[in-house]
Amino acid sequence: MHGELIHREYVARNYPGDIFAQRREILSVLPRKDYRRIFEIGTSSAHYTLQLAATFPQAEIWGCDLSLRMLEQAQRVANERGLAWKLYQLAGEDTGFDAACVDLVTSYIVMHEVPADITRAQMREAFRILRPGGDLLFTDVTRYAALDRAGEFWAEYTAINGGEPFWREAARLDLKQAAEDAGFVNVRSEGFRGAKYPWFVYGHKPA
Repeated sequence: MHGELIHREYVARNYPGDIFAQRREILSVLPRKDYRRIFEIGTSSAHYTLQLAATFPQAEIWGCDLSLRMLEQAQRVANERGLAWKLYQLAGEDTGFDAACVDLVTSYIVMHEVPADITRAQMREAFRILRPGGDLLFTDVTRYAALDRAGEFWAEYTAINGGEPFWREAARLDLKQAAEDAGFVNVRSEGFRGAKYPWFVYGHKPA
């Protein structure tokens, strides 16, 4: 219901741009095409996971979510397309995976769903499980620092009335600093293609 009705019938009609194309296009930020293993935080009903699979067909894709129901839906999506994803019910900030086991850690519009401290912890965990030379790409809502007063007011109003308790602290988090604190280099935190939404943070783990 969430994946097919909320996203396709409400979000896609009320937010700017093609929210499904954005999930694919944001991957052009990444400098490589040869990721062997990709780990997605917050798989949900697999809209972004599908774009990862299409863009990096040679990669082994792992995903996690706290919701078993969402993982079941993602598994159905994979099964329908003959895709062999590895899906885990766990928190992205505490995976239990071996160190240096993946090449890309990514999430799409997840950070505003959790406290800022969790995002920082997810970045630290991403750095731990990435192989040297691996990359981080997290995408989320527009930073308040990039908005004027009216834009920030509207974002606050929408969040308060839309059941988004962590939106404010997420949108105020300095993503560049958080990624650098986790150990990443060559960090970029900016709106995609000069726009204010979607906003992404990219970081590289030194080889």
